[in-house]
Amino acid sequence: MSQRIVPAVLLVSGILLFGACGPAGDQSPGEGNSESADASSEPAYRIPVRIGPVEEGAETHFLGEVLPDLRVVVLGGAPTNISGLTKGRPFVIAVRDLKCPISKKYGPLLGRKSVKWRRDGVSFLYINTTLADDVEAMNRDRELFGLAGHYIPDKDMKIARLLKATSTTEVFVFDKDRRLVYRGALDDRYGFGVDLNAAHRNFLDEALTAVLRGEKPATRATTAPGCFLDLSEPAVGDGDITFHEQIEPIVRRRCQRCHRPGENAPFDLVTYDDLLSRRGMIRYTVKNRVMPPWFADPHVGGPWLDDLRLTDDERKTMLAWLDQGCPEGDPARALEPLEESDGWSIGKPDVVLEVPEEIEVQAEGLIPYVYEVVATDFPEDKWLKSIEIKNDVPEALHHILVFEYKGAMVGRNPNSLGGLALETYFAIKSPGVEPIQYPDDRAKFLPKGMKLFFQIHYQAIGRPFKDRPKIAFKFAKKPPRYAVLCDAASTRQIIIPPGAPRHRVVATSTIPADGKILGFNPHMHARGKAFLYELVYPDGRVVPALRINDWDFNWQQAYRLEKPIPVPRGTVVKVTAWFDNSADNPANPDPNATVLFGLQTDDEMMIGYYEWVRDDGKKE
Repeated sequence: MSQRIVPAVLLVSGILLFGACGPAGDQSPGEGNSESADASSEPAYRIPVRIGPVEEGAETHFLGEVLPDLRVVVLGGAPTNISGLTKGRPFVIAVRDLKCPISKKYGPLLGRKSVKWRRDGVSFLYINTTLADDVEAMNRDRELFGLAGHYIPDKDMKIARLLKATSTTEVFVFDKDRRLVYRGALDDRYGFGVDLNAAHRNFLDEALTAVLRGEKPATRATTAPGCFLDLSEPAVGDGDITFHEQIEPIVRRRCQRCHRPGENAPFDLVTYDDLLSRRGMIRYTVKNRVMPPWFADPHVGGPWLDDLRLTDDERKTMLAWLDQGCPEGDPARALEPLEESDGWSIGKPDVVLEVPEEIEVQAEGLIPYVYEVVATDFPEDKWLKSIEIKNDVPEALHHILVFEYKGAMVGRNPNSLGGLALETYFAIKSPGVEPIQYPDDRAKFLPKGMKLFFQIHYQAIGRPFKDRPKIAFKFAKKPPRYAVLCDAASTRQIIIPPGAPRHRVVATSTIPADGKILGFNPHMHARGKAFLYELVYPDGRVVPALRINDWDFNWQQAYRLEKPIPVPRGTVVKVTAWFDNSADNPANPDPNATVLFGLQTDDEMMIGYYEWVRDDGKKE
């Protein structure tokens, strides 16, 4: 009934929320122009989606100063002084957070570093400022990652405030006299929108090597991308804006689709303590419009379904509450908690199909894609009203793509299926993307006996785990008025020169019949910078339909329209993508490489999917 395929690493990263795709459209040649006349100016609406460690702007507080011999209590120990833990040796203080995704990614590496450097006489201390992390969780953190040294709960932020710690990934290096000689990132492999397989710079190793030689590190301070800390004292009592009166309803509407138990966000934002613990990160993401995740330029196209962006008033209210010290207000006015997300958003499915067995996933590093072939075994054609994909460990999921397994794909080596699968997309599960639930006049066609080909992309979360994805369907009671179709403007003729900061590639696809466009789904890899959809009508009009000014490979968004766009036969869907292959792109695997089309993350792709229906209702 089901066939399991786990080949070597293979990446087919086109992402689709909609229905099955037909041919990839007209294959236009890639263009090497640096700018585009139709969208060359720098847009005002920008979102900082990629942040790696840098020296510029780094916090330098306390550098060169001697740490007081603080009185602390370590896990499982009695009160003692810092000097009693470090015993006159160089030492490291590392900030930890069990829920911060970047901190978790660094867990295994930090554990190995602590063991390695302790052999050279370096002590390691870990501080945890998070209100939500109890003693049991901190012990689990230490044991899971093999953190050699002493773990110190710092819920009163005494140590963090003294050092002006900035984030949950920051490390501090002290010499044997307790003098701070380096503060910043452990290395540069992880950050916001940055997930490299190997580091270019190993800041902690460089600093400790210098300290053991009696020298100053060449790099004294960097920023440390992680969950940002707010070291201010919380407000006591009420204020003009309080959590239970104004903030909790906003968080319920805008955040708890993902930030609640059972969903794929790395931490919950449900209780007052949840938000108090994350107030530094909330301030950053709200101020910079990073969260809720939505990257469509608000001045182009739309309006969109599933747009979770804060309104201007909601954003001002959130920032004002943070400025006032996060007063709680009256707990009696707390909202009833949402039920834990353990069921299906589409309601009770008519059928659930799952991969044949659990998948074992490693704790860190580049995780090979997993491929599964699952038979539907339906004896007749089906029209699908709703489609939903789930997995057991949602926090580890980058995406699950499901393709129709048909035609030339059958019987082929899995390593050769990537290009073929580009034309048979079926459905997706990705953070922030809602399940498919079509209106009454639309449905997705599934031929009888069709097998489904799963591509599963996991992200390391610092611990090994097992997972078993599944897909659920609800059937339409009768054939719909419109069959949902998918096509794409794409090209494989991509040649990005080394160091190019804004390389342009263009592709087009022609609408073959009168119809309506329902939505868009762009795709690029780590060097993607910006993306533009334009509709070129037969009468010569050119209308921008969607613009993304700041591409983030970690978010595979679908942009579904509230009102479909009518398009006459012969309308051209033109897509323009820009790529940043320069060293200024912290997510760039190698700025010295000439980058071609390919299926690996360090190759590039350029695909502009669009979902549409024909006015005549045909399903082809």
